Amino acid sequence: MRINDIQPHALTLSSLPTQPKAPDIASTSTVSIRPSNNPPLLSGQRERPASFNAPQHQALKLPERHQQLFDDYQLDLMERGNADLSHTNGALPRLLGGLLETNPGSRFNEVTAYLPGISPPPRLADPVFADRLNEIAAHSEPHSPPDIQETAQVFVDYAGKLGDYLEHAHLLHDSALREPNLSQTDRADIRRSQTALASAAREAIKSVPDALETSMNKIHANVTLLEHELSETAPSDDRVKTIQTEMDAHKQTLAFLQGVQTDYQGHSKVKHLATVQAHLNLEDVRERLSKPLQATEKGKIIVVEY
Repeated sequence: MRINDIQPHALTLSSLPTQPKAPDIASTSTVSIRPSNNPPLLSGQRERPASFNAPQHQALKLPERHQQLFDDYQLDLMERGNADLSHTNGALPRLLGGLLETNPGSRFNEVTAYLPGISPPPRLADPVFADRLNEIAAHSEPHSPPDIQETAQVFVDYAGKLGDYLEHAHLLHDSALREPNLSQTDRADIRRSQTALASAAREAIKSVPDALETSMNKIHANVTLLEHELSETAPSDDRVKTIQTEMDAHKQTLAFLQGVQTDYQGHSKVKHLATVQAHLNLEDVRERLSKPLQATEKGKIIVVEY
């Protein structure tokens, strides 16, 4: 069965024009694939988030050596159905690694949009999280910050979804590396995908702390400017009252953000992300690359916290 014979998925081989091959892969035969709209790797989700906009006008290059591998992988997905998300297929990391090899500059979040059976990692900007934050803000009292615990819970839920995704992706790659009869090319593909996953994980794990830190830094800067105006420019009485009102509002918002940060950092799901990161960060991947495969701990699998 060839890729073009499989109808349920929007992933096809074609003679679509592609970008010129980079010099370091000029000798690699490739085929073109378009983004997939298939169910994700994890959880009960059955479609991509509404905010996900796959670049429909673009086609990524898949190594031609992966043609049969892709056919078999696609057929396996169809035979077991989309509901069986606990199954791990070692072909997926190899296919992802092949896409990363033949499309220099691509990232894990991008190449996962082109294969069935997996979606990009969850994002804080996805509607399931962004809409809830907007609803909480809309229901807050006028001139008052949103509820601290409700807001923190949205971030915690994001951390939980992200942790589930990264944990399963880690298991997927770890299992793929243990499959028998892997060639050096297979191992290189898996480890290339593993390294890209580690980079994506680091960025995603930082998204909430970075967002809170950025907001707090902006407030500190605004308060500093107001304090400078108050002490250095001899403002009018009316302006002094306005400055005091603005400073009080900024300090109230700062207290809100600090409260959200404290609630978020203390949750078990967030602490679990540190464990996930220890398995997926780039230093850990590089350490694994320096050891023979058989030297990898067989028990090195992340345990889900409930």
